[in-house]
Amino acid sequence: GGSTVASSTASVTVAVTGGSGATTGTTIVAASSGVSTFSGLSYSHAASLTLTFTSETLAQATQSLSVAAGPANKLAVTQTAASATAAVAFGTQPKITIQDVNGATTTSTATVTVAANGSGTLSGTTTAAGSAGVATFSGLSYDKAQT
Repeated sequence: GGSTVASSTASVTVAVTGGSGATTGTTIVAASSGVSTFSGLSYSHAASLTLTFTSETLAQATQSLSVAAGPANKLAVTQTAASATAAVAFGTQPKITIQDVNGATTTSTATVTVAANGSGTLSGTTTAAGSAGVATFSGLSYDKAQT
Protein backbone atom coordinates (compact mmCIF):
# COMPACT_ATOMS: atom_id res chain seq x y z
CA GLY A 1 0.00 0.00 0.00
CA GLY A 2 0.89 3.61 0.34
CA SER A 3 -0.01 6.87 -1.24
CA THR A 4 1.51 8.57 -4.27
CA VAL A 5 3.80 11.45 -3.31
CA ALA A 6 2.76 13.90 -6.01
CA SER A 7 5.76 16.17 -5.43
CA SER A 8 8.29 13.37 -6.14
CA THR A 9 10.51 13.63 -9.21
CA ALA A 10 12.80 10.75 -8.18
CA SER A 11 14.46 8.83 -10.99
CA VAL A 12 13.42 5.17 -11.17
CA THR A 13 15.42 2.45 -12.94
CA VAL A 14 13.99 -0.83 -14.16
CA ALA A 15 16.16 -3.95 -14.43
CA VAL A 16 15.02 -7.20 -16.03
CA THR A 17 16.13 -10.61 -14.74
CA GLY A 18 15.17 -14.17 -15.56
CA GLY A 19 15.56 -14.48 -19.33
CA SER A 20 18.26 -14.79 -21.95
CA GLY A 21 17.01 -12.02 -24.22
CA ALA A 22 17.65 -8.31 -24.45
CA THR A 23 15.68 -5.39 -23.07
CA THR A 24 15.23 -2.35 -25.27
CA GLY A 25 13.71 1.02 -24.52
CA THR A 26 14.18 3.64 -21.82
CA THR A 27 15.10 2.02 -18.50
CA ILE A 28 15.50 5.18 -16.37
CA VAL A 29 12.56 7.54 -15.94
CA ALA A 30 12.11 10.58 -13.68
CA ALA A 31 8.79 10.69 -11.87
CA SER A 32 6.22 13.27 -12.85
CA SER A 33 3.64 14.06 -10.16
CA GLY A 34 5.01 11.07 -8.25
CA VAL A 35 4.59 8.55 -11.08
CA SER A 36 7.32 7.05 -13.28
CA THR A 37 5.88 5.86 -16.60
CA PHE A 38 7.99 3.50 -18.66
CA SER A 39 7.04 3.45 -22.33
CA GLY A 40 8.54 1.58 -25.24
CA LEU A 41 10.07 -1.20 -23.14
CA SER A 42 10.34 -4.52 -24.94
CA TYR A 43 12.01 -7.87 -24.44
CA SER A 44 13.40 -9.94 -27.31
CA HIS A 45 12.43 -13.50 -26.27
CA ALA A 46 9.59 -15.40 -24.67
CA ALA A 47 10.42 -15.79 -20.98
CA SER A 48 9.25 -15.50 -17.40
CA LEU A 49 10.85 -12.35 -16.06
CA THR A 50 11.14 -10.27 -12.94
CA LEU A 51 11.13 -6.49 -13.28
CA THR A 52 12.93 -4.74 -10.43
CA PHE A 53 12.32 -1.02 -9.98
CA THR A 54 14.90 0.90 -7.93
CA SER A 55 15.63 4.47 -6.91
CA GLU A 56 18.34 6.00 -4.73
CA THR A 57 15.74 7.45 -2.38
CA LEU A 58 12.92 4.88 -2.46
CA ALA A 59 12.38 1.24 -1.51
CA GLN A 60 12.55 -1.14 -4.48
CA ALA A 61 9.52 -2.85 -6.02
CA THR A 62 9.30 -6.00 -8.15
CA GLN A 63 6.86 -7.40 -10.65
CA SER A 64 6.67 -10.82 -12.29
CA LEU A 65 5.97 -10.79 -16.00
CA SER A 66 5.46 -13.50 -18.61
CA VAL A 67 6.51 -12.53 -22.15
CA ALA A 68 4.94 -14.65 -24.89
CA ALA A 69 6.51 -15.41 -28.26
CA GLY A 70 5.48 -13.18 -31.14
CA PRO A 71 3.69 -14.32 -34.31
CA ALA A 72 5.15 -17.08 -36.44
CA ASN A 73 7.88 -15.67 -38.69
CA LYS A 74 10.35 -18.41 -39.65
CA LEU A 75 11.18 -22.11 -39.50
CA ALA A 76 14.21 -23.73 -37.87
CA VAL A 77 15.44 -27.32 -38.14
CA THR A 78 15.76 -28.45 -34.53
CA GLN A 79 16.27 -32.16 -35.22
CA THR A 80 17.82 -33.31 -38.50
CA ALA A 81 17.04 -36.54 -40.28
CA ALA A 82 19.73 -39.11 -39.56
CA SER A 83 20.62 -42.79 -39.98
CA ALA A 84 19.46 -42.77 -43.58
CA THR A 85 19.57 -45.85 -45.80
CA ALA A 86 17.98 -45.79 -49.26
CA ALA A 87 14.28 -46.76 -49.18
CA VAL A 88 14.29 -47.22 -45.37
CA ALA A 89 12.64 -44.81 -42.96
CA PHE A 90 15.16 -42.41 -41.46
CA GLY A 91 16.32 -43.58 -38.04
CA THR A 92 15.84 -40.05 -36.74
CA GLN A 93 12.97 -38.08 -38.25
CA PRO A 94 13.22 -34.29 -38.66
CA LYS A 95 11.58 -31.78 -36.33
CA ILE A 96 10.93 -28.22 -37.45
CA THR A 97 10.30 -25.42 -34.96
CA ILE A 98 8.02 -22.53 -35.88
CA GLN A 99 9.67 -19.41 -34.46
CA ASP A 100 8.99 -15.72 -34.07
CA VAL A 101 11.32 -13.06 -35.51
CA ASN A 102 13.61 -13.39 -32.45
CA GLY A 103 13.92 -17.18 -32.57
CA ALA A 104 11.45 -17.98 -29.79
CA THR A 105 9.26 -21.04 -30.32
CA THR A 106 5.67 -19.99 -31.01
CA THR A 107 2.47 -21.88 -30.23
CA SER A 108 1.68 -22.15 -33.94
CA THR A 109 -0.24 -25.09 -35.36
CA ALA A 110 0.73 -24.23 -38.95
CA THR A 111 1.29 -27.06 -41.40
CA VAL A 112 4.91 -27.54 -42.50
CA THR A 113 5.86 -29.37 -45.70
CA VAL A 114 9.19 -31.07 -46.38
CA ALA A 115 10.70 -31.67 -49.82
CA ALA A 116 13.99 -33.18 -50.98
CA ASN A 117 16.49 -32.15 -53.65
CA GLY A 118 17.98 -34.85 -55.84
CA SER A 119 16.96 -37.43 -58.39
CA GLY A 120 15.13 -39.70 -55.94
CA THR A 121 11.72 -39.63 -54.30
CA LEU A 122 10.97 -38.61 -50.73
CA SER A 123 8.30 -40.89 -49.26
CA GLY A 124 6.32 -40.89 -46.05
CA THR A 125 4.25 -38.17 -44.42
CA THR A 126 5.66 -35.01 -46.00
CA THR A 127 3.40 -32.59 -44.11
CA ALA A 128 3.14 -32.15 -40.36
CA ALA A 129 1.02 -29.80 -38.30
CA GLY A 130 2.74 -27.78 -35.62
CA SER A 131 1.97 -28.74 -32.04
CA ALA A 132 3.04 -26.06 -29.57
CA GLY A 133 5.18 -24.67 -32.41
CA VAL A 134 6.94 -27.92 -33.36
CA ALA A 135 6.21 -29.96 -36.50
CA THR A 136 7.44 -33.55 -36.17
CA PHE A 137 7.69 -35.72 -39.27
CA SER A 138 7.32 -39.50 -39.34
CA GLY A 139 8.00 -42.31 -41.76
CA LEU A 140 10.16 -40.26 -44.12
CA SER A 141 12.53 -42.14 -46.42
CA TYR A 142 14.43 -41.44 -49.64
CA ASP A 143 14.58 -44.10 -52.33
CA LYS A 144 18.11 -43.48 -53.69
CA ALA A 145 21.54 -43.34 -52.12
CA GLN A 146 23.00 -39.81 -52.46
CA THR A 147 26.41 -38.46 -51.61
